Amino acid sequence: MEAIWGLFWQDQVHISGMKVPFQNLSQVALEEKGSQGMVRLEIRSSVWMFILWASGNLLGLATLVHCNARMGGVGVILGLSQMVCAYSSLRRDILHDVAGAVRRVDVAGDGNLLVVTQSGRRQKGEVRSFCFVAPFLVVLYWRGEQGGGQRPIVLSGDAVEQESLRRLRVLLRHPL
Repeated sequence: MEAIWGLFWQDQVHISGMKVPFQNLSQVALEEKGSQGMVRLEIRSSVWMFILWASGNLLGLATLVHCNARMGGVGVILGLSQMVCAYSSLRRDILHDVAGAVRRVDVAGDGNLLVVTQSGRRQKGEVRSFCFVAPFLVVLYWRGEQGGGQRPIVLSGDAVEQESLRRLRVLLRHPL
C-alpha cells in the first residue's frame, strides 16, 4: 500500500528498494505490488441527481410560496436563501464546475482516500464507517487529515463508471 500512496503524494515511489520516478510508474507495477484494494472514481455530472435536486427544490419553493401569505417578509427571505443555496449546490454537487467540487476520489482498501477537487487541490483523509451503500447510490462519508467534520460525497450510478462503483460498494461492505 505504501507504493500506492507514494504515487499520489511524492515525486517518486519506492518499490522493492528502488526509487521509481512518478512519470515512469505504470499501472502494471502498482497491480503487482498489491493495489487490488484501490478504487479510482472519476466523477461527472449526473442526470439522476439533477432530477432529485430539481424535484426537492421545487417542492421546497412550492411550500414556501404556500406559506408566504402567513409568513410575510420572512417567507420572502427564506425563499431567496433557498434559491441561493439551491444554485450553489447545483454547481458544486451536480454540475461539478466550481473550484471546490470533487472530481476524483481514490479509495484504498485500508480506508484511506485521496480527494481531488476541480481546482486540482488534493486532500488526504479516511473513509468513515457509516457510509450508505445501495446498488444505485453510494454516500461516502470521509474526514480529512486536518480534522473537521465528516463530509459526504454522493455517487450515483450515472456519475461514475459502473465497474468502479461496483468495486467501491464491495470495498465498503467488506473492507480489507
